[in-house]
Amino acid sequence: MIKKYIPKKAKLRLKVFLRKWKDNFNGTAKRFAVEKRTIPHTYTLEFEQPIHYNPLAQNKIENIKLAAAQIEPIIINQNDIFSFWELVGNPTKESGYKTGRNIIGDHLQEDIGGGLCQISGIIYHLALSAGLKIDERFCHTIDLYEEDKRYTPIGTDATVVYGYKDVRFVNNKKQSFKFSFETHQALLGQAHF
Repeated sequence: MIKKYIPKKAKLRLKVFLRKWKDNFNGTAKRFAVEKRTIPHTYTLEFEQPIHYNPLAQNKIENIKLAAAQIEPIIINQNDIFSFWELVGNPTKESGYKTGRNIIGDHLQEDIGGGLCQISGIIYHLALSAGLKIDERFCHTIDLYEEDKRYTPIGTDATVVYGYKDVRFVNNKKQSFKFSFETHQALLGQAHF
């Protein structure tokens, strides 16, 4: 009952603190992928997804580009743990994120950092396709799309909520790898990455 009187920011700070404490306590934090260097190109797995037009689509593209810039330099070596939020950080207005569409409490709403689930979803889909060990992934609570508007196959989405829901996987392969993203403005108000 007292939970409803605790401010949202205080709940988030507590949730982030507890997650970081748990990661430090169980040794996970020491295994986060943080290395920034180049690796020889050996194998490419590519996916392309449309960004369907809506009034906030341009903001979504900007949010995706900001997150991609944090993820792309990172090399994920054998036994490293990839954590979306460990790399991207809290998506705030101060860090450059814009308002976009988010599912909050089973409703579509506007929120800062809206649209980041598309990049977390493509990361999850790539990790799954590469046979990496998935440690944490949450699907969306509702399905917003009809088949002709779906940007990812059913079962390959991955929602992220800072401090609460992350996309995490372990590189259980012998080779290192990294992500690379491109966004392209296309005709008819759509973009692909």
